[in-house]
Amino acid sequence: MGTRSKEKKKKKAIINALPKPKLKQIPIKQQNISLLQFSYSSKDPVSTATIQQAAKTILQNANAKIDDGNLAYQPEVMATVLFDKSIGWQSGKFSGLEDDEVDVYRFEDQYEYNGKPLQTTYSTFNITLKLVANAGGSSKRSKKHPTPEEFEGSKLGLNDCLWYCLRDLHSGVKYMPSAINKPFLQGCDGVTVFPLSRETLSKFWMKPKSCKHIYRQAEKATSAQEMLAEHRALEADIKILKDASKGFVNLYRQLNETKSALFIFAKLNRLLVPPPKLGQLESTHFDIKVARDIGLNIELLPCQPNALLFPTRVPAASIFKPFVDYIFDLRQQTQCPRA
Repeated sequence: MGTRSKEKKKKKAIINALPKPKLKQIPIKQQNISLLQFSYSSKDPVSTATIQQAAKTILQNANAKIDDGNLAYQPEVMATVLFDKSIGWQSGKFSGLEDDEVDVYRFEDQYEYNGKPLQTTYSTFNITLKLVANAGGSSKRSKKHPTPEEFEGSKLGLNDCLWYCLRDLHSGVKYMPSAINKPFLQGCDGVTVFPLSRETLSKFWMKPKSCKHIYRQAEKATSAQEMLAEHRALEADIKILKDASKGFVNLYRQLNETKSALFIFAKLNRLLVPPPKLGQLESTHFDIKVARDIGLNIELLPCQPNALLFPTRVPAASIFKPFVDYIFDLRQQTQCPRA
């Protein structure tokens, strides 16, 4: 018997040793996603490796049933473990067929902590199976594809049928125009509609002042004509608000309505006195409990109550009223929905 066969039998024995899980469907509003939760409770605590193998087995079984039924789903799993001490339930990230192992939460990976592991075995854990329905002709990603070419279109989020036709037309991936392998974006300057690369957008979000244009996501436009109409309506609103506020509300400079609102709020509330700087380390009850659980020596100050209390209370009206009054007056004056 080969080494691989022995390893497979060993993993199967580990899974069979686990108690039968309780299965329930988790209600979710999104139509193209289904969530199934497998709840395990074992008298003998199990290791992280065992939980990962159980999750991987559920993922592989789900994928096999999807393939047998020729169903348009892409399976993913997430492991959630219950810590016996203070931090309670903690979840890893969703993992798919292309991942080498299922992610399981480790306290040591989340914080700068070099001590002993907080916990390595668990008596109670859940495995959540997520089934995402494919749409728009995109096939599920699977390791059954023999070459990178086979799922290149799916990896890029493109329509598979069209992508494969174009690949065959150009006699291979390396001969295809680069624009086909990249998501297509469009920009509009009010006069023309032009192609827009992700590199340009990334540069704008990192260093907006170095770019010639300010970019905003289209609100409802789905065609070139609608983009041009939306751009002209936006420019008209910007001019109305800028003129009415004497330059105070300037969406050319403040990027969008949200950032403009934050800018106005900050300017109108500069008279508020900020609280004094903390002269000691501030910790929550949760921080103190975890620190004690991992063996740190924690002493609390001998004061009653042991809490951070501000000497005076600030009425909410003095914080929000100047902003609310200004915006309401501006909207009433301009009748502009963006105000």
